[in-house]
Amino acid sequence: MVSIIILTHNADDYIKITLESLKTTVGVEFEVIVVDNASKVNTQKMLLEYKINGYIDRLLLLNENTFFAKGNNIGLKIVSPESKWVVLLNSDVEIKSGEWLRKLLDKSKLDNKIAGVSFGYAISPSGKNMADGYCLLLSRALFEQEMLNEEYEWWFAVPELESKLLKRGYRVIAINNYEKYIYHFGGKSGDAWKKAKGMNKSISIYDEFFKTKNQVECIYDLDKSIGSNYKEINHLRGLYNDGWCAKNTDFEIKTLEKGLVYIEGYYPAQINGNQHVDIVIGRKKQRFTLEDENFVLQIKTKKDSVVRVNMECGFAEKWSESDIREMAFVVKDIRAE
Repeated sequence: MVSIIILTHNADDYIKITLESLKTTVGVEFEVIVVDNASKVNTQKMLLEYKINGYIDRLLLLNENTFFAKGNNIGLKIVSPESKWVVLLNSDVEIKSGEWLRKLLDKSKLDNKIAGVSFGYAISPSGKNMADGYCLLLSRALFEQEMLNEEYEWWFAVPELESKLLKRGYRVIAINNYEKYIYHFGGKSGDAWKKAKGMNKSISIYDEFFKTKNQVECIYDLDKSIGSNYKEINHLRGLYNDGWCAKNTDFEIKTLEKGLVYIEGYYPAQINGNQHVDIVIGRKKQRFTLEDENFVLQIKTKKDSVVRVNMECGFAEKWSESDIREMAFVVKDIRAE
């Protein structure tokens, strides 16, 4: 059993899409719990109708806006005793495939140390992965132990929870390229969140949270690719959606009969001989010095094996005044032979 907790605050049209598309879910026993954060009367009446018609299993109509953290903590208290997993699901999504929930659960079964799996991820200012919170599967037992910190009523509650789980030695996985399973409209419940407690914190707090040995793992395994063997790449960290990579990037890839890994990149500035890239696989380190703005790093390693590649760049900078990220170069392709 999986308990899906949905917080609502007005935005009737999107709530309808969310609840109705959830009905397409197949292959998993689940319940829907809706916690309404003081919506207008018309929204609350609509929710009561949806409960009567079987779209909602449990409905709480609150007389105050408890925002994200407290609202989900309240929802957690009324989940079914049979539930092993809880999904925090926004009320402005559309389920595109009935397999969405089974896909999340499949990833949770890879290892008994997996505490959470999300669709989507974000990047901290220093390039660390953070699992998105709009569709986040969590171990019910671990969620009950940690809960969301209500001092961070909105954005910061989820990454802080993730960091607590990572510090305890658990794993958190974020799935990218998930568009065939779910669509997130985003920001459809108004702007009340701007007054939420904790919103005065700097985004640098993300990097404070993730000073952990374990890091959120990003899996690219659905449909899209940047390289010929991209479906063979897992646990990729430090690569941005626009192709830029952070100073430290790592991933796992399945090599083929030649035992070669290729990283093709582009450095959009003058090469001066100081651009060094260290590739570490196991105990072996190989240093490459960039000689041209367009380059290919060829790494020799084990044949027909899954290898973890750590790429340490001796250079990184902010490439524009409007972008706070420090980036090394643009990754054009990653492949194995």
